[in-house]
Amino acid sequence: MTSISKKIGNYEIKFKTSFDKKSDEAITLELSVSEDLLKLINEVCVLRKEEETTSLSVGEGYLDFQRYKIKSFIAGSIYSDSKYLLFSKILADTGKFKAKFYSARAIDRVISDLKEDTRTLVQVYLKYSNLDVSIKYNLAQ
Repeated sequence: MTSISKKIGNYEIKFKTSFDKKSDEAITLELSVSEDLLKLINEVCVLRKEEETTSLSVGEGYLDFQRYKIKSFIAGSIYSDSKYLLFSKILADTGKFKAKFYSARAIDRVISDLKEDTRTLVQVYLKYSNLDVSIKYNLAQ
């Protein structure tokens, strides 16, 4: 049995943490995305001029950031509270986003959510951006 695999782009999100051991109480989480994922993110933004402020609960407080509005079929397909980090103005404009967290549990939750959100974003986009299906029924009695 032969298996054929076709790669459709390099949709990658990376997570990096750091902190100043001497003075920081917070851990900095940096997100970065590949060029293909950045293009996809920008394609699903409705209008790059339409921004909203979003608050994300990060354990001991909220992370407030500007984000772009996104197409509703994408927003309705992704269920986590962290999904809007993918469409933050800074990430969509630069491919990187940094935020300070004061809880390891919050970082774990955000990373887990964004892994799933990115997978869902890519799957939904690839499936429905080029869907061409027809079904023909011929019922006889």
